[in-house]
Amino acid sequence: LVPLSAFSGAVYTGLPTGESIFHIAVLGDKGEILEERSFSIIREAAIWDHWWFMVYLIGVGALTIMWFTWLFAHTRMKRSYDIQRRELLVAQKQVQMGNETIMAIARTVDAKDENTSQHSQRVSEYSVLIAKEMGFSEAECENLRKAALLHDIGKIGIPDRILNKPARLTDEEYAIMKTHVTRGAEILKDFTMVERASEGARYHHERFDGMGYPEGLKGKDIPLYGRIIGVADAFDAMTQNRVYRKKLDLSFALGELERCSGTQFDPEIARIICVADCYDAMSSDRSYRKALPQHIVREEIEKGRGTQFDPRIAEVMLHAKLSTSSRPSGACCQTGPCVTADLSSSRGSHPTSRAST
Repeated sequence: LVPLSAFSGAVYTGLPTGESIFHIAVLGDKGEILEERSFSIIREAAIWDHWWFMVYLIGVGALTIMWFTWLFAHTRMKRSYDIQRRELLVAQKQVQMGNETIMAIARTVDAKDENTSQHSQRVSEYSVLIAKEMGFSEAECENLRKAALLHDIGKIGIPDRILNKPARLTDEEYAIMKTHVTRGAEILKDFTMVERASEGARYHHERFDGMGYPEGLKGKDIPLYGRIIGVADAFDAMTQNRVYRKKLDLSFALGELERCSGTQFDPEIARIICVADCYDAMSSDRSYRKALPQHIVREEIEKGRGTQFDPRIAEVMLHAKLSTSSRPSGACCQTGPCVTADLSSSRGSHPTSRAST
């Protein structure tokens, strides 16, 4: 109740949406109604009064939260990606530098021996060929390739007068020559860039019959890297010129390998070289013909798969890339082993003294 003299007007706030009825009455001294009126006020709904506006606000809020969450995650992922990319580039650079270092070391070793140019490179290629046939993965083949490149690193410590001596080695000189395997293993024992590199250096002159050096290991006791590189090393030694002899006739080499398979060489590994030699014979120039085109070489290997050649080895050869620049003349297209070591060197009284260098 408000005295009439004090009433000047009414202000209504917080009205709900829609129509509102307001009743005003003027009372007398005794409370009787002197006059009364009713007023209708209609308030139109604002945009925020609709139910869908709340849904809209919730949706905008959710989208805003999602956008900020995505922006935060994207920023962190991009930063992480950039870090990983930089680390990958550094790792690739280190691998490249490591490969170049290994190749430089291999060339340095080969350069000490006047007649073994690219010997380590060829041994690594033959080793990988063998490894592929034996089921090695690409990563394992790459590791073996690097280990084979370093197998003769111990020759850095062998005097040139012994390494390049064209005449027969004395017992003392031969004993010094044999130390290249232990020297190499010692150099590579802490070389973490290539796994099992020291095995290839130390054991590639062990013999399957236990008559090799430095430890006289026998059969499967010889680490696998040593057995593989030993065959590859001997194969290249037989088919390349040496300071103490010319490369051997291929027919003689084939006979020697067959004779020594199971004694000097792991027979399973020795037989793998056969198709490799046939591939080279067909793809190189001969005195009686030019080198056969690659598609014909492949056709010949395909024809001999399962009959003339072991199917698994033939499959490897169809995808292999062998060095064919310095191989002996002649052809080898027969089943059985096709690689040997120089077991009858005229260097000295030790039949295996220069089987491979």
